[in-house]
Amino acid sequence: MIYGIKRMNYLKPYIPEIVRIISSEKLPAIKTEGMNTLREAYKWLSKDVVEPMLKELKEGLKKELDTFWETYDTTIVMTAPKDIK
Repeated sequence: MIYGIKRMNYLKPYIPEIVRIISSEKLPAIKTEGMNTLREAYKWLSKDVVEPMLKELKEGLKKELDTFWETYDTTIVMTAPKDIK
């Protein structure tokens, strides 16, 4: 089973679509889940990889992601749970 950074690389083609949806969607639940997805992408892929794909994201949402990244402990290494082989 693929887990972690290899799996998250499959997300990269979808990030622009996620940005398009959360930038235009009015439903709070969709924006919340879209932002959660982008936060996870930041954790696994790093800000340097994800940020260039966020050009169309509204400024308020960009600031929210920047605040998240500033407070996120980047020394945490994302790894697979022990029960996944």
